Amino acid sequence: MRGDFNAKLEGFGRALVGRDNGNPHVAGTIDCFTAWSDIYSFGVVMLETLTGQRAYDMKRLNHDRYLTKWACPFFVDTIKLKKIMDPRLEQNYSLEGAFKCAKLAARCVAEGLEDRPSSEEVLRGLEQIYAATK
Repeated sequence: MRGDFNAKLEGFGRALVGRDNGNPHVAGTIDCFTAWSDIYSFGVVMLETLTGQRAYDMKRLNHDRYLTKWACPFFVDTIKLKKIMDPRLEQNYSLEGAFKCAKLAARCVAEGLEDRPSSEEVLRGLEQIYAATK
């Protein structure tokens, strides 16, 4: 996520593996990019939005370089979550709503595919959070 809140997509360029009849050949798209990987990616964007941090940051310690590993331990309660919320939001948000978003994001980036919500579940969750914070 860029500073202007526009998405920055990365990593797909590594899928280019050569040429087929002079055209770039992309490997792995059928198996690698699924609804479950979309859910994971959406969870990462949610984490970036909540924390203001990049998905991968070389400045963090080795085991904490991935936002998914660094942020999720803070999602046990609102007090811990508040410590990592993006300060640029200037506390202009519902902490309870942010906590529910963080829990939903954590489900989206779960390691096991079966532990991730479907896109319909994500939509329902976001609609419920929105309705509760109006």
